[in-house]
Amino acid sequence: MKKGELKMAVHNAFKYWSDVAPLTFREVNYGRADIRIAFHKKDGYCSIPFDGPGHVLAHAEAPESGIVHFDEDEFWTEGTYYGTNLRIVAAHEIGHALGLGHSQFRSALMAPVYSGYRSNFRLHTDDIRGIQLLYGKRITSTLASPTTPNTASSPDTENIPDPCTAPLDAIMLDNKVWRYSTFLLDYGYPKQVKRIPPNIDAVLYLEKNKKLIFIKGSEHWQWDELKYTDLSLYPKPLSMLFTGVPSSPDAAFTWTNGNIFFFKGDEYWRVNELLSVDRGYPLSKKTRWMRC
Repeated sequence: MKKGELKMAVHNAFKYWSDVAPLTFREVNYGRADIRIAFHKKDGYCSIPFDGPGHVLAHAEAPESGIVHFDEDEFWTEGTYYGTNLRIVAAHEIGHALGLGHSQFRSALMAPVYSGYRSNFRLHTDDIRGIQLLYGKRITSTLASPTTPNTASSPDTENIPDPCTAPLDAIMLDNKVWRYSTFLLDYGYPKQVKRIPPNIDAVLYLEKNKKLIFIKGSEHWQWDELKYTDLSLYPKPLSMLFTGVPSSPDAAFTWTNGNIFFFKGDEYWRVNELLSVDRGYPLSKKTRWMRC
């Protein structure tokens, strides 16, 4: 591809996200950039080497790192079914750099496998929902819209989940995991947990980026079950992900309504969609959660 075609393809890749979320992207040729784009070959340019033509096309890292690398050995194209479409692959990797994980929908941009060139490509509703959960919706009107009061439930009106009806997915102890289906232990379990330290304090699923979050002390690890996760980038401070939660929690989980709960001692914290503790927390687990 010519340099002008390449820059236009990348520009349009960013535009997919800025069209649906309140994001503004500006190209800089020097100094600090939140997202850094580069092309390299199978030559040890970064910690994750490419494999030549085919297979791994590109890779990216989540926010705070912001790298987006493309395999220079690929035949990058635009506007044709030949080769590999740079615009679509770039949009996918930029999604990761913005904090998105993989989608379970095969036709989504953030699906784990590149599905080829599509002439009238559009973001899937799951792509849009994911980016708007992270950054909000883009306001297209030039007039200010009336604001709606926050309707998030207060501590006095919240509905405490019923622990007796909750499904049981897995149990972790020391360096092993037990996986369950309908309260029955799956075949082959327990298994040894690798690549993360033993004696994890808590594990939860984060809907925003569709990753498992492992917490130990004041640190955390993020793991994508559909994509290779470079755990050498972890651990990272827990405060980089959540605001106001305790370190070394006794437990944490995401409820079906999207609320995240942390427990420590006799107290519990509720975390909102901005990954910050709601006002009025922590509250007593004994009097409000256990009702005793």
